Amino acid sequence: MQNYRNATQCSVELFSKLRKAVDNFPKQQKKVCEFILENYQQASFMTVQSISENTRVSTATVIRTVNKLGYPSFVSFQKQLHELMISTNASVWWSLEKSLSISRDESSIF
Repeated sequence: MQNYRNATQCSVELFSKLRKAVDNFPKQQKKVCEFILENYQQASFMTVQSISENTRVSTATVIRTVNKLGYPSFVSFQKQLHELMISTNASVWWSLEKSLSISRDESSIF
């Protein structure tokens, strides 16, 4: 339960950073932040290149944006996006986990 709270708090912090960035970052970096805010679930599985293509900015701009948000690398930022996605979709995650455990139990009967 503690890990879930930590993930939720980090998720709130990430959204807050992205919203502030939209107000304060240069135009190209704002595009990256807006894209991630609107598409965080998809963005969590995207590469620097694909975010670059979707926002029509350079890959260097994506990396600079991530660094300016306070992340040492794109991988660490992406990890935060994964945690955000899991924490905001916890009910889906738990439902999936429950259905998988039921499936395993039923398959062990045969």
